Amino acid sequence: MHFSNPFAKSAPTPAPAAAQTKKKKKHQGDGVRETIESLVIAFILAFVFRTFEAEAFIIPTGSMAPTLYGRNKEMVCSECQYRFTFGASSEMETETLYNPSKRIKQAICPNCRYQHNDAAKAPVFNGDRILVNKFPYEFETPDRFDVVVFKYPMSPKTNYIKRLVGLPNEIIHIERGDLYRIDPETRQREILRKEDPFKQKDIQIPVYDDAFPPKKLLNQGWPERWASVDPNPASTGSRNVAGWYETPEGWQADRDNRTYTLVSAAKQQWLRYRNFVPMPDNWADVINQRPVRNPQARLISDFCGYNAESDSTRVLDYLEDGIFWVGDLTVDATLKIDTVDENALIVFECVKGVYRYRFHVDPLTGAVIIGVINSSMSNTAWEEIATGSSHLIGPGTYHVEFANVDNRLCLWVNGDLVDFAGKNSYDRKPTDSLRPQAADLSPVGIAASNVAMTVSDLVLKRDIYYRGQSKYDEYSNNGTQRNTWLRNLRNNLNNPQVWGELYSEFAPLNDEFETEIGPDHFFMLGDNSPMSLDGREWSVNKTVPRHAISGKAFFIYWPHAIPFGGKDGQGMYTLKNHKYYDGNQLKTEDYPMVTVPFYPDFSRMQRIR
Repeated sequence: MHFSNPFAKSAPTPAPAAAQTKKKKKHQGDGVRETIESLVIAFILAFVFRTFEAEAFIIPTGSMAPTLYGRNKEMVCSECQYRFTFGASSEMETETLYNPSKRIKQAICPNCRYQHNDAAKAPVFNGDRILVNKFPYEFETPDRFDVVVFKYPMSPKTNYIKRLVGLPNEIIHIERGDLYRIDPETRQREILRKEDPFKQKDIQIPVYDDAFPPKKLLNQGWPERWASVDPNPASTGSRNVAGWYETPEGWQADRDNRTYTLVSAAKQQWLRYRNFVPMPDNWADVINQRPVRNPQARLISDFCGYNAESDSTRVLDYLEDGIFWVGDLTVDATLKIDTVDENALIVFECVKGVYRYRFHVDPLTGAVIIGVINSSMSNTAWEEIATGSSHLIGPGTYHVEFANVDNRLCLWVNGDLVDFAGKNSYDRKPTDSLRPQAADLSPVGIAASNVAMTVSDLVLKRDIYYRGQSKYDEYSNNGTQRNTWLRNLRNNLNNPQVWGELYSEFAPLNDEFETEIGPDHFFMLGDNSPMSLDGREWSVNKTVPRHAISGKAFFIYWPHAIPFGGKDGQGMYTLKNHKYYDGNQLKTEDYPMVTVPFYPDFSRMQRIR
């Protein structure tokens, strides 16, 4: 699809030792006075520290993953070399004793979906150690989307950590993965977005990193996810995804270096992502060294790799594969621009249902236009949303991030957020067409004309999908009917029309939630929505009173120690093994909890958003 270019046309010195030995004789009263002064000062300091201190906590479970990790394991995928983390808190009976029968043995790589059956060998780590600032809430009301520590309403001695999403006297509604505030009189709704776009960006969940391709799978016939495409078939045998046909023209792929290069031409050329997610049967083909069968693009779902693990007492099921379609996406790319000709244009596109959200940038001037195409009305009619200016000017290397999240379009160039004067948000009514379309099988594209450039470092991410119910509640409310619906959704992710019909039929009862918040109360949700026991399921009080909130989580000061050396790089010496009870006898298993040598995971020592 070709669209016209919218831009056409220092410390004190210690006293000498000799001098320190000379002391004036003090009166007894001076000593008593100094003692009293010291006690008063100590009392004041203790009071100030206790009031304004940053208290330390350890995260026990994965309800806030991937923002915060509970007890977890790490692996490097043997098929795509992607490093991933998955939960392991279920292994523990108590804080100090573990259950051998619940040792994690399987895990799925979130990048290529290969199932690893040797997860038991992976090193295990305690949860993130975080600092919680008690100072802000002494004088201020907590803000929406703060990560807070509070006392669990049904067990006041238990600390919980969640994201605060609802404020006093609000009606909060969850629908299609998004959060809304409902007007109590008109029932009109307002989407709740992270006001800070950088917070929004930091909590995105990876879908696919093109730097880590599953080479064995690709060598046996599985299609690449990124490819040069054209709306007109180059031949009758061209692979077609959502009306986009693979073409040998346009973007030339270097599959070894994971780069895509375009020679300057007047015709607009498209590089697009197709969500070819392999299923277990496809990986079975690879293991049995036969051509992979029936590759199909699927809707991007709320799959969370942190949850895709299992022990010896259960098997991985459809719930870990992700069920619900996620249309809020962020695409990252590095652009190396070699030449820029007259009428040059670069386009990024994120599809959501019938809507194609885009930014157009003129690389001669850096001018940016963001807008949308309603494909149900026209495939070419462009509606401008806002304009801005960027640093993407002329030849050079640029890191670009484009997001369509929570009904807002955001663009970063080399880490700087492009200013659209607050006009980059849009509204969608419940009566608008919100079902997935065939276009959502290929939801992201990059196009250019009159520019010679190379694209690399392609990463696709998705927003948090807040479910109306978590996994804790899936077997208690609607029983067999609900689980049949969930399986049907999972099995029809390759058929957007059928998926949309199934979802619309059962979602009001099974994937929507609403609660009214009282005065001086707050509503909490976990970032790991499928596995978070939060306000959606609390049976007595679904909200948290103001006085129960302890403070704001603000920094991960010690994620975990990364062992090195020894066998498989898991350390040379074990300092501590797991202990468990066998009957009444305490035993030790050859399963290291702490090994040396190690170094801190500096990459995750960071501010909590």
